[in-house]
This record gives sequence, C-alpha cells and structure tokens, in this order.
Amino acid sequence: MRVSWFSIFMAIVSSSLMMLIIFFLRKRLNFINKFGVITLIIMLGFCSFRMVFLVEFPTHQYIIGDPYVLARILNPFLRDNFELSTKIMLYSWIIVLAILLIQLGISQSISRKRICSLKNTADEKIFDKLVEIDKENKLTVIRSYKVPMPMLAGIINPVILLPEIEYTDDEIDAVIRHEYTHWKNKDNILKFIVHVFWRVFWWNPIAYLYLINLSKFLELKCDREVTLEMTDTEKFDYLQSMLGIIRKTSSANKSQFGLITSCYVQEKNKFDINQRFNYVLSKGESKLSQSILKILVIVLMAVIACASYYFIIQPRYRTTDTDFGTNDNVYELDSSAGYIIKKGEVYLVVLPDGSSYELKDEESIKQMTDLGFTLIEEE
Repeated sequence: MRVSWFSIFMAIVSSSLMMLIIFFLRKRLNFINKFGVITLIIMLGFCSFRMVFLVEFPTHQYIIGDPYVLARILNPFLRDNFELSTKIMLYSWIIVLAILLIQLGISQSISRKRICSLKNTADEKIFDKLVEIDKENKLTVIRSYKVPMPMLAGIINPVILLPEIEYTDDEIDAVIRHEYTHWKNKDNILKFIVHVFWRVFWWNPIAYLYLINLSKFLELKCDREVTLEMTDTEKFDYLQSMLGIIRKTSSANKSQFGLITSCYVQEKNKFDINQRFNYVLSKGESKLSQSILKILVIVLMAVIACASYYFIIQPRYRTTDTDFGTNDNVYELDSSAGYIIKKGEVYLVVLPDGSSYELKDEESIKQMTDLGFTLIEEE
C-alpha cells in the first residue's frame, strides 16, 4: 500500500465519477422522494472516503497503460524531473492549504466581531417562540437590518440571525424551528468540517462540489425533520411561510458575514426551491421497500468505491535504445549475473565485475531473490 501520482489521479477520477452520480441523482425529484436525503448523505460519505484514502495496492491491481494522453502529459514530470516535480507539488499543496486555512480563520474572526456589534431589535414574540420549542436551549436570536436573510451562524456559540422585516406568526414559527433544528443537528459543525475538507483537497475539483451538495442535502433533511409530524395543512403553512420570507428578502443586500452558516432560504434557483417543497409534501414508499432500495443503492456505491482500487491508470512508454545506455558494464539481471550478500541490516547486489549496489527496500530484495539470486549472509 502506497501513495503515488497514479493513486492520486485514480482518487480524483473515482471520486469525480461518484460525485457525478450523486449530482445526477440529486436532480431527480423521484429519487429524493423515494430514497430520502440520508441515502445521498451516506453516498457522499463513500465519496469522501475515496477522496481521502488515495492509496494503491501494487500487488492487487490491474494496470491500465495509457501511451497517449497520460504518457504525453506526465512525461516531462515523471521521466525527466520526478523528484523535482514531486517536491514542487508537495510544497504547492502545503502553501495553498496554509493560505486557505488562514483565510478561513481570519474570516471567521472578523465575522464574529461584526455579529457582536449588531444592534439587536428582536422582540419578545421571537424569544417566546424559541422558549416554546425548547426551554433549555442556549441559542441567542439577533434581529438586525444588516442581516440579509434568516440563518444560523457560527460554530462554537452559534446564533440565529434574522433580517429586519415584518413577520407573521407562522413565519416566525417556521424560521425559528428550522434554524433551531440546524443547531440541534450540529449542521454548522459538519459544514465547518467540510469547509476544512475541501481546503485540504483544494487540488481536487470535486471537493467544492461536495460542499455545495452537502449544504443542499442538509436543508432538505432539516425541512423533512421540522415537518415530519405536521399535518398536510401545517406543511402547507410552513411552505407558505418560506415563500413569504423569499419575497420579503429578495431585494435585500446579500453580503455574507463570512461565518459558517445554515441559511433558511438563500437559494434563488427555482428547481432547488421546488425540490424542497416536493420533498416536504412527498409521502414516500412503504418502509420495507424503502429500506431494501436504500440498501441496494448504498451497496452499489460501496462496490464502486472498492472496485476503483483494483484498477490503476499509468502512462505507458515505448522503450528506446537511450533508455538502456551503451555502457559495457550493463548486465542482464538473472540468477547467473551475481548474488546478494547481507551485511548486518544491509543487502548488497554483487555483479560479475565486482561492483555492487545496495537494495534499499524489502520489495526489491524479494524481487531479486524471486529471480534466483543467491542470498549469502556474512557472519
């Protein structure tokens, strides 16, 4: 098991394929209604595993040689400047990661100060609604004209932020319940972890799409949890409140605070809004059929993730005379060309002309002994 350029490339290809499958399924309203958003979140988990566990298993893999695209692209980096290219890639990853993490920390700190400076105009009706939902909660509600839309903001001490608009009783109930559910489910903590995740894997183009998909899944999950025990009439009231908030905040300044947030209705895409409405109103299949189908989909994604480790794509080059050189002291490596001598912990290959070189890894030693080289241990 090792990490190489090719295992990183395969991780990008495999995770991209898995993310495209998830993205395609997310756009299918029938799939969301039938399988639920939890299934998609679990599928995202497999995708993240494939992105993080970017290793290869040389003795258990089928190599696919590419003499055209990869060979031409990677030739200047791998054949001629392997060590230099590897160092540049490693240092580039570390430098960009450090910049992105510093930027994240600074933006969170500045935004927290901005929130603390807000003048709070929340009235008793808002606080009473929060107490009605949970008397023991430790949430703070801030209402201000500088807030563009309802949201839960922050990680350590999150607060509910509300824009300075007029609310009906149903709208206050819907907004507070929605943001309270985000807080209860620790969604902002999960989002923060994913924000760090995509910064670590900034070089993988799928990482940012991962964050976007997760945000949409959490909104769907939150809507379903809030409305799970509601009657059809109460669900319609909840959705009507959502439409009301959209209309009232449509002309607001959309400047963000920079904190990790879970917004109530930030999307303007009609499809996303329609999907949330559809998911709240859907009845779903029977529990038994749902369970069986969910297991099949999850197993399929697990199979794709595991199968991707079996294949490895590598460039294939045609060997030329210059690759072998013209030195007379070149020998065919077979059992008659020399022997291996062990001096303490050092293994040396001794050639017929008396020259020798050290074998520095166990895999090389095993390959040489498999070829028939005699192993002699010095006392």
